[in-house]
Amino acid sequence: MLGLRRGTVTLAEFDPQWRQVFDEHAAAIRARTGLPEARVQHVGSTSVEGVLAKPILDVAIGAETPEEIERFAFDLVELGYIDRGFGEGSNGRLLVMEAAPEVRIIHVHIVEYESPDWGDYVVFRDALRSNPALRDEYIALKHTLVERFGHERRSYTNGKAPFIREVIASARAESQDR
Repeated sequence: MLGLRRGTVTLAEFDPQWRQVFDEHAAAIRARTGLPEARVQHVGSTSVEGVLAKPILDVAIGAETPEEIERFAFDLVELGYIDRGFGEGSNGRLLVMEAAPEVRIIHVHIVEYESPDWGDYVVFRDALRSNPALRDEYIALKHTLVERFGHERRSYTNGKAPFIREVIASARAESQDR
């Protein structure tokens, strides 16, 4: 089940239905924007089997230009998303889908395609998918952070940031060594 009240943090076991929900929303986004599949990606913990996650899907959309970012934001508002703009703590433009007021089910991040932000989403997801020990370490960190910051989502997110940066840097260095 998807949905989390804004500002709070709870973790849910991986749910295979999250993929289906992503597929449905991604298809609607692609139909509205004309984007190819490669530029609409399921990212974040809900995209990684075996990882505990906040029950909110994260979707990354890759835009080629700043004008495309604006157009895609308009397109998503037409699909029922709420435009939160270029807020603090988000990469690119953030739009949200809510199941009820203040209960978010999807976060869409519109960033420049193949930019560092885009790459970070994909690299982190792929690193977790390919490394069970890394997934376990991330889950342990999430447990610790949710115990401390269950009602302070910003603190929870900030607490994960060093781990995420380290994983991304390590994955990028490893790929350059190949």
